[in-house]
Order: sequence, then C-alpha cells, then structure tokens
Amino acid sequence: MTRPGPGSGARTVQLRRIADRLRHHRRPPAPADGSERGRWWIRLERSLALLVSVSTLAAASFTWMTIRQAGSEQQLTRDGQVTDRYTAAVANLGDDAEEVRIGGLYALQRIAQDSPRDATTVVQVISAYVRSHTPLPKKQRMPVRQMGALVGEQGAAGPAHPTNDVAAALSILTAPLAENTALDLHGANLRGANLRDADLTSANLARTDLQSADLTGAHLTGADLTGADLTVARLQDADLTGATLTRADLRVADLASAQLSRADLGVANLQDADLTGADLTGADLTGAELTHAHLTGANLTGADLTVARLRDADLTDARGADLTRSRGYTPPPSSGTRQTPSPSSTSG
Repeated sequence: MTRPGPGSGARTVQLRRIADRLRHHRRPPAPADGSERGRWWIRLERSLALLVSVSTLAAASFTWMTIRQAGSEQQLTRDGQVTDRYTAAVANLGDDAEEVRIGGLYALQRIAQDSPRDATTVVQVISAYVRSHTPLPKKQRMPVRQMGALVGEQGAAGPAHPTNDVAAALSILTAPLAENTALDLHGANLRGANLRDADLTSANLARTDLQSADLTGAHLTGADLTGADLTVARLQDADLTGATLTRADLRVADLASAQLSRADLGVANLQDADLTGADLTGADLTGAELTHAHLTGANLTGADLTVARLRDADLTDARGADLTRSRGYTPPPSSGTRQTPSPSSTSG
C-alpha cells in the first residue's frame, strides 16, 4: 500500500502558517498613487494564498486516492478468502462421508450470510445438490384405501424420509437463504420431508415427489407444483395463493384451512382430500377429481368447477359454489347444505 511521504504534510502545514501570518500581518497601506510596490505586495499575498489552496487540495486528493486504494486491496483480500472458502465447501459436497457433506452445506450457508452478493449462487448450488441426491423412485400408484390406512396408522409421516444431508440442505434453503431467489427443486424426491413453515414462495416444484411431506403452514405463494405428487401430504394452513397445481396428485392430502385462492388446480386429483374450511376463491378446478372430497365450510366463490367430478363430495356449508357445470354431485338428503345440484349432476 502506498503511503504519503513524510514531508508532504509538514510542507502543507508550513505553507498554511505563512499564509496565516501574511493574513494577520498589518500590511502597510498601499500608496495613494498605486505605486509599483503596493501592487507587487498585493500580487504576492494572492499568490501565496493560491499556493496554499492548491497544496491543500493536492494533499486531500492524494489522501483520498490512498484510502481508496487501501479499500480496494482489502476488498480483493476478502474476495480471495470467500473464493477459497467456497472452493473448499463445494469440494466437501462430493465427499463420501455424510458428515463432511453436511459440513460443506453449512459452510456454504455461512458464506451466503457473510457475502450477500454470493447468496444466489449458493442457493443454486445447494438446490442442485438436493436434486442430484434425491432421484425419483419408480412410480407406483398407491390405492386410496392403502393411503387411508397409512394416515390412520402413521399419521402423515410416510414410508420414507430424506437423508440427513438432504434434510440439512432443505432447512438451509427454506430459511430462506437469499432474498428474491426462488428455489428450483423440480423433479426431486422429497418424500416424507419436514417442510413445516418453509418459505417456498415461487419455488419450482414441478414433478417433485412430496408424498407424505409435512408442509403445514408452508409459504407456497406462486409456487409451481405442476404434476407434483402430494398424496397424503399435510398442507394445513399452507398458503398456496396463486400456485400452479395442474395435474398434481393430492389424493388424501390434508388441505384444511389452506389458502388456495386463484390457484390453478385444473385436472388435479383431489380424491378423498380434506379441504375443510379451505379458501378456494377464484380457483381453477376445471376437470378436477373431487370424488369423496371433504369441502365442509370451504369458500368456493368464483371457483371454476367446470366438469369437475364431485361424486359423494361433502359440500356441507360450502359457500359460493357454482355447480351448474360440475359432474356427479348429488346433495345428501337433509344434509344442511345450501348448494344446488347442477342439471347434469346425475349424468357423471
């Protein structure tokens, strides 16, 4: 680092002292006739004042450049340290030992916290780690009766859970780690994952296996869950406002009190799903499978139920449902429901 010479500050101080003495020195009155001596004295005083001003400005500029250079060198040093830490952390992700991989994940989290401008990159790396370490199993369609038994005996824990390193990665990603950075976990196997209260706003979860996952209170506003497997998943009080759930499998899913306003549930399978008290205002349920679904007290104002199958669905005290173009719904006698069956309700 360049430092100012030892004499530059002393010279500036000396020039200032001369200027001060000249300024306070009682200058003899200039001759009335404007003699050459008087004019010379005025020019000398002005020149010395200008010299002091220029010297002060030069010293200030030199000091500013020195500080700036020092700041740049410090930033370069910090950047080098972050790069070294990042390289070591990523190398740990490929280690055979699970505990080393977990250490690498938490090292990346610390890098994102210490260097916010690198947080987005860290999120992308950890997301890729989750996708590559959670291959989807062969799809085996589980009968609804078996799903019901699974819920009754084991709750929604499900038959499998993510490994410890993947669970650590998910806890880091859903904190959240970086602002305004949507997660990309499409096609991952997150069966049985604990994602309670997770921040998955605008996340890409298309074709993700979330069977038996716990998403209670999760923030899924604007998330893409196209074709996702959410069978037996717990989504109570989850916020799915504006989420895309086209062709998603939500059989026996628990969506009680969930926020699903303006959600796209076109052709989604909601057979035996619990939608008690759910907000489905303005939701698109075109062609959705709602056989045996529990919609008690649900708000269906403005929801599109065109060709939605509602055979044996429970719509007790449901509000605002337009069933004129739905299929298969027949209100049970003395059920207390205020819904009116559609003209085609018996044709499905």
